[in-house]
Amino acid sequence: MGPLLPPFLSFASGIALGGSLGFGYAAAIGALLLSLLLVIFFYLKKYRFSPLALIPLFFSLGTLYAIPYSTPEIPSNHILYRVREDPLAGRAATQIEGVVDLVESTGRRTKVWLDLDGIYGRSGWESSSGKLLLTVNARVELLPGDRVRALAMLSEPRTFGNPGEFDYRLWLKRRGALVTGYVKSERLVERVREGEGAAAFLQKTR
Repeated sequence: MGPLLPPFLSFASGIALGGSLGFGYAAAIGALLLSLLLVIFFYLKKYRFSPLALIPLFFSLGTLYAIPYSTPEIPSNHILYRVREDPLAGRAATQIEGVVDLVESTGRRTKVWLDLDGIYGRSGWESSSGKLLLTVNARVELLPGDRVRALAMLSEPRTFGNPGEFDYRLWLKRRGALVTGYVKSERLVERVREGEGAAAFLQKTR
């Protein structure tokens, strides 16, 4: 790989660090323009070119590339807005409905990645969107593709660790989940319709 190794590593570093540093489009484009001016300056001054001069440029390109994944666009009916507007969402259970994307059993608990499409509000069932990580305080038999209703306490995930520690909120964000939910009992989870398709078949045969 030779001379291309430093730019390649800087691009990969930009992708990896862009999300955790909180780079937005303005910051990433500004850094990209500055680094591009630096390369042009070296070229016009006829300094001896080195691949190291491309490191800032490729790092900026990496952060720009990562922004759509680290900071996705949030639609107006996203469940995150409902949680932020309702201070009781984390203590009072909310009825939600959606399609199971993935099920992970951990000990006596079950983690369900749910693609939400409905929430029970003041006027009845309302359209909603967003992916949630539901933690059910029991073992529940669900499969990808199942449509379920659940009574869950919803909250926006937070990270209270020291710098350098595992960032739980960022980990969830990279998997598309901006809200978490807690379900006290398996009796509060209802399968409305069984799932179909390859993902459900594969999990059935495990």
